[in-house]
Amino acid sequence: IFFHGNTGNLSKRGLKIKPFLDAGLGVLLAAYRGYGHNLGKPSELGLYSDARSQLSFLKDRGVYPKDWILYGESLGSAIAVQMAFEVASVGLLEQIPVPVGGLVLEAPFLSLPEIAQERYPFIPAHAMVWDRYNSRAKIEQVHMPILIVHGENDRVIPLKHGVQLFNAANQPKQANWIPIAGHNNLYEFGMADIVIDFIDKHIISKRSISKTN
Repeated sequence: IFFHGNTGNLSKRGLKIKPFLDAGLGVLLAAYRGYGHNLGKPSELGLYSDARSQLSFLKDRGVYPKDWILYGESLGSAIAVQMAFEVASVGLLEQIPVPVGGLVLEAPFLSLPEIAQERYPFIPAHAMVWDRYNSRAKIEQVHMPILIVHGENDRVIPLKHGVQLFNAANQPKQANWIPIAGHNNLYEFGMADIVIDFIDKHIISKRSISKTN
């Protein structure tokens, strides 16, 4: 389930998802209000609501959490983390595990106020941001295989955001810091292969072993 970033819309993600389709994976591109030709205005709560609709769409068609890979790109990383957090919270409330296949975060950030403060360090920018997208506060509650990929030369979301999220995340987890990659060119440095290998290692292979046993 691909939650795209702030720039562009679904029409710009075709080349990204093709390697996953070629590998035999199904892909659902999540659409947001206010993007492309969709009505409405983007907001944190609105985008979370849109994401829940995507998950409900899958459930209605018999595709359940154990078969989901929640993939978040940049802004979409916060949406993916929120959905993972909510699924985990349902499991806690019902006192039963709600397994999700995995979580993949491409160039994620800790929270929007922290990004704002880094951009405008001489004013209290963190207090002027209405939307929070606070992945830092949620990642510890997420229990599923996690992959974080970040470019070391990312000038939009500094690498430290990915590193700190990774340090706060639970095992099993994997991080790939790509030395010369920036924010928008991770796929030019093999990210598709990294994601497919991660899914094969932590999700598909594990499921095959469970079925064999």
